[in-house]
Amino acid sequence: VPSPAREGHWLPAPNGIHFHPPTSLWVAGDQGSGDDAVTALLVHHALDDTRALLETAAGVPEDEYRRPRAAGLQVLPWDGPEESLAAVLEHLVWTTEVWLASVEGADTPVRGADDPAALLARHDAAAPRWLAFVRDVSRRGAWGDRLVDALCDPPETFVLGSVVAHVLTFGAHRRQLARHWFRAAGVPVDTGDPIDWLSRRRTP
Repeated sequence: VPSPAREGHWLPAPNGIHFHPPTSLWVAGDQGSGDDAVTALLVHHALDDTRALLETAAGVPEDEYRRPRAAGLQVLPWDGPEESLAAVLEHLVWTTEVWLASVEGADTPVRGADDPAALLARHDAAAPRWLAFVRDVSRRGAWGDRLVDALCDPPETFVLGSVVAHVLTFGAHRRQLARHWFRAAGVPVDTGDPIDWLSRRRTP
């Protein structure tokens, strides 16, 4: 749905600042970036936020890290139980690794260790590849292209845009679940708000 602000008539503003009644100002950003700019923000935030949580996990005692907190919890039926911080954080990383293998035409990756240091290394290896994939899809306007995923048995077909949306959706859920369990373990953690994240990135 088009923004009401964009549908109205905007007077020229050399400084890019418009009065937006009744109570706000509207500062114009880069023009022409379109919906892909929001997708890029979400992907960047998800990768940075995951890394921040893995760094936080390094300070959690081992017993708290592996303590079952929700017996039988499954975020997705085919992913198995995710009853602990360790399991939720590992699935965050594993999801990206598996989808990368699918879009790159590689074999199913070897599942690495799930201690915080190992997960951080796995994430740092996968994150730039995932970002490069999303950028390439955006550059080519290929969100509607279809992927035949040979890692599924039998192979399944997925629309690339839905793959990225899937990773973002369940990644966000897992990150907030991890935050809830960090707090239950007495570990301070932020809200993971993209507004705060973007503000920090833009602060000199």
